[in-house]
Amino acid sequence: MAGRSWTTRPGAIRPSMKGGVAELVAFVPNAHEADLRELLTAYLEEGAVRLERAFGVQQDIPSAVVAVMGQLWQFAPPAGRLLLVVEGETVLGCGGLRPLGPGVAEIKRMYVLPGARGRGLGRQLLDALLAAARQADYQEVRLDTDGLMPAARQLYRAAGFQPCASYPESEIPVEFHDRWLFLRHDLSDVNRSENGATLARSRRCEEGDAVRIREYTDDDWPSVWTIFQEVVTAGDTYAYDPAWSSEQAREIWVERPPGHTVVACDGSRLLGTAKMGPNRPGPGSHVATASFMVVTDARGRGVGRALGEYALSWAKEQGYAAMQFNAVVESNHAAVRLWQELGFQIIGTVPEAFTHPTLGRVGLHIMHRFL
Repeated sequence: MAGRSWTTRPGAIRPSMKGGVAELVAFVPNAHEADLRELLTAYLEEGAVRLERAFGVQQDIPSAVVAVMGQLWQFAPPAGRLLLVVEGETVLGCGGLRPLGPGVAEIKRMYVLPGARGRGLGRQLLDALLAAARQADYQEVRLDTDGLMPAARQLYRAAGFQPCASYPESEIPVEFHDRWLFLRHDLSDVNRSENGATLARSRRCEEGDAVRIREYTDDDWPSVWTIFQEVVTAGDTYAYDPAWSSEQAREIWVERPPGHTVVACDGSRLLGTAKMGPNRPGPGSHVATASFMVVTDARGRGVGRALGEYALSWAKEQGYAAMQFNAVVESNHAAVRLWQELGFQIIGTVPEAFTHPTLGRVGLHIMHRFL
């Protein structure tokens, strides 16, 4: 790839936690075909091993690569996209978006080389394809997966995909539909700027939905602020000042990249919120941390557990090595029990570090688990 010009750059990927900087680059015919062919060969070979083990299916890889390369026109802009993940002179991954029908697109050929996994490249590639779908005014994005890669399932679930029925436009043979996983992502709730451009935004929860988690948006702050006030004013779980203003609380709770803030909702009502990101900067940035708040009348419904599981999945996908909670109040028995059930261990306790409103001075646990 030396000497080639990478002139079309839909967006840069942030530096990875393991060193190096990768970029998202739009595929250019002729210039990138050899690199893409090599990547697709690895993609199909890896998939063929899984399919033969699980389903007894054998695949002619050279013929499959030729077939896939012959269908690249499906990903041509403006209706489609084909993106490469490039680091220096190496192509690490790819992903495509193709139209299926009016308002519906499909993500295909999502792949990151094994040696580049665990750095969050897959999530950022997926986010870029979803952003491209919004920009192209798609209302729904679908995809399929063989379901044999837990990390892929977690990635799609964390990005907002939900299981759906098989669809006729899928290239998966009908005889495998009952053993395949089909997913969809609703993009119908978006904002538009004054010039009509589509702005990416997480969709709203609809009335009747089960409790689910989505990315925080600025419109959520009034509800999050209410939860924040309730939890902090109680004074039994967080060492935050109840006298903080809304803006002071917002500055603390709403994370900037590489951090992440989410909400848990049931219908249109927010039941809880969580924030997550690096525990420390620089040499400590490979360890994640997270904080959680659930409204009082929603406790006992599994909201905290759902938020905790989401945070662990997100941190693992982003390439963190571990997660650490720095100040779990020892008298908050429900939280301590939940984190232990999710694999955390108490690695130390700071004695009498928290003044409880009724129990007086109690300890703060440091809890940790590897990812």
